[in-house]
Amino acid sequence: MCGRYTLRTPLTDLAEQFLFDLSEVPGKVRPRFNIPPTTEVLAVRRPEQGALGKCRASRTYTQPS
Repeated sequence: MCGRYTLRTPLTDLAEQFLFDLSEVPGKVRPRFNIPPTTEVLAVRRPEQGALGKCRASRTYTQPS
């Protein structure tokens, strides 16, 4: 069984909580209620303590080749 999750929090709330610039959000991010593995989703990474987060599209996990 694969794990699935949702993205229903408004982007403005996520940007405030994870400290990233909304202008860096790749593509169109919309609420999703059934995100399966290998689907590209918004990922936020904070390179160092106190720095702004960096946004990118990322897959939920990678498949073995």
